[in-house]
Amino acid sequence: SVLGIDIEAHAVDNAEDNLAKNPGISSPVRFECGDATLLATHGDGVFDMVLANIHKNVLSQDMQVYARVLGEGGHLLLSGFFEGDVPAMQSCVEAAGLRVEGVKVLEGWACMACWKPAESAGQSPTWPSNLGSCVGLEFWGWPCACRCPWLWPKTSRPGRRRLRF
Repeated sequence: SVLGIDIEAHAVDNAEDNLAKNPGISSPVRFECGDATLLATHGDGVFDMVLANIHKNVLSQDMQVYARVLGEGGHLLLSGFFEGDVPAMQSCVEAAGLRVEGVKVLEGWACMACWKPAESAGQSPTWPSNLGSCVGLEFWGWPCACRCPWLWPKTSRPGRRRLRF
């Protein structure tokens, strides 16, 4: 299942409209208006993927929440911060017990791919072909497509391709 959270009601409405225009999505999807405090009602390790497109200060403030709700082997994709903020974000990610897998930059905006290692040593990340159980915070509108090179929809950035590791 997928849970989308955004602080702006119009972005939630836009996400619902976009979902309705994509009938091929088979996972249950719901959207809520709010912030990361909405994740307090979710148990530990319940999401396979967390996508967060918010500025650096909010990402840093909420990093422990993202790490708590992310399951072992799960993925965290962060964007909405500048290239110059990458070292601070990496420190924050690592302090939360997560690992940085890669960083991509476009026009000064950074996108950081992270994962939560399993308790057993030696695990390396495997990026899923489907999202499984996913939460996205402020990731449903067009600004996300501008700031996160891994998620550029083909329709919102003409001439651009999705980038992969």
